[in-house]
Amino acid sequence: MSSFTSTLNKESHLQAFLSAKTLEENKKFLTKNFSKLSTQYGDKIFVQLEKSRTILPQRFTEKFTDSVISDLKQKIVNGLKLYLVNRCPIGRTINIEFIEE
Repeated sequence: MSSFTSTLNKESHLQAFLSAKTLEENKKFLTKNFSKLSTQYGDKIFVQLEKSRTILPQRFTEKFTDSVISDLKQKIVNGLKLYLVNRCPIGRTINIEFIEE
């Protein structure tokens, strides 16, 4: 297989999108990237996990400014292990915790 097709196949592989509510409770999910996503419902924080993708609840949008996202991206590139943990559902939303290692 040529390097072009190898690269193309690798880059075109999609990961599953999961609602944050459906993430297994109390399991650590390694974060790979953060970004801000504009939707018809306003801006959302999009998180690339090791094997899937999710959007954080709305209450996180104000906390994840562009500078915070940029800082997190740089720290992850430099070796930070940041995990997202679904602690439990609360009504229509969930408690999320971030753990650094």
